[in-house]
Amino acid sequence: MEEGDRLLRHIGNVVRKSMKEGDVACRKNADRFLIFTHTWGAELEHYVEQLLAQITSFDLPFEISCNMGIYRTCDQDIEAASMADRAVLAQAAVKGSYAIRYYYNDTLRNDMLSKQEMAGSMGTALAQKQFTVYYQPQYNNSSDTLMGAEALVRWNHPEHGMLPPVSFISFFEKNGFIIRMDLYVFEQVCSFLRRCLDDGLAIVPVSTNFSKQDFFQPDFVKRLESIRKKYNIPVKKLKVEITESALVSDSCRMNEVIRDLHDHGYTVEMDDFGSGYSSLNVLKNTELDVIKLDRMFLSELSQNNRGGTILSSIVRMAKWLNIPVIAEGVETKAQAEFLRSIGCDCIQGYLYSKPIPEENFRELLSSCEAGQPSCLFYSMIRNITSEKKRYTEIADSERRFRMASEQINVYCWAFFLRRWQICTVTGTNRLLKVWSTWKQSFL
Repeated sequence: MEEGDRLLRHIGNVVRKSMKEGDVACRKNADRFLIFTHTWGAELEHYVEQLLAQITSFDLPFEISCNMGIYRTCDQDIEAASMADRAVLAQAAVKGSYAIRYYYNDTLRNDMLSKQEMAGSMGTALAQKQFTVYYQPQYNNSSDTLMGAEALVRWNHPEHGMLPPVSFISFFEKNGFIIRMDLYVFEQVCSFLRRCLDDGLAIVPVSTNFSKQDFFQPDFVKRLESIRKKYNIPVKKLKVEITESALVSDSCRMNEVIRDLHDHGYTVEMDDFGSGYSSLNVLKNTELDVIKLDRMFLSELSQNNRGGTILSSIVRMAKWLNIPVIAEGVETKAQAEFLRSIGCDCIQGYLYSKPIPEENFRELLSSCEAGQPSCLFYSMIRNITSEKKRYTEIADSERRFRMASEQINVYCWAFFLRRWQICTVTGTNRLLKVWSTWKQSFL
């Protein structure tokens, strides 16, 4: 306490001595000080550097880290309290980082207001089921068979429309609401699978994403089991997915929960493998069932060979460890072919399908038995530029189509992507006729 008080007095003295004529300064609370100054531009930059240098020079056995939020007054009618709030908002944007200063802008304020709005409406949104589950299919890259799916949440906001997870997930993780939402998504998945089973449909395993906050709940596995048993879903049809970064946060606790999940029969997947700095340690110390490759490896395939070499090594290593691999973010045929060449057969991405609503995924399940040839085809023709490649791809796609058609009966349903929309037709002869018409639209 004495050292802390000495440091605060030191900061106060530095601020007071650095003040110029017309400046006003005060201590707001805790270790936060406010300075109102007329200085601006290069002079202000120099002033900030000198001020922070003097503060951090205080003799203590540990390092002092300081940063500063700056608000430039453009409207003279703004109250001093509002000015201070905006400077504090700018300072909060860099707290915990290596940046030493940050200037206030309207984006910060809009972001704050957006978060306040989300905080005020998230509970109602959950109660009204505004959070909608989409499913992104996962396919065997060699046989085109449907292998599983990942459940992904969207916010169907009454005012802002369909919001992607990137706009709210990180905020929910910070305020703890993610725990309620993850369990909600898991229950929606179980409810959907129950309806499919009741209607006689063959279901595939579905993975649900969970945050590290979920794993620190003492009754996490118990609550999952309660929901699963409520809908009587076979445990092998449910997968628990968690990111690599979450796994390294507290390996002891994570391993304890994973063992508990295994004891109850759940499959545990690690998402974004390769995005962290300790991927190999995670593989060594954690009993994972499946790893999902970080999509950055695929995005770098066209830039250099290093990404491909690393991917090949990861897949080979996973095979030695008897750990299946799923590649996410597969968008081109070239990526799919490369993954097939290195032995990665399970893929997920826009090449086969974007995330689709529940009703469309249900239609996909009804189109064929799990593990049977799927009639969901590549939308690769859009990206073909030369006439030769165009006709080659059409011929190859038609060959795949005919092969699949011969292996299913005339009453099956076939799905193929056209402008990212699902078109449904019945009967093998009808399928071939529609396919013949559809392919001409790309010539």
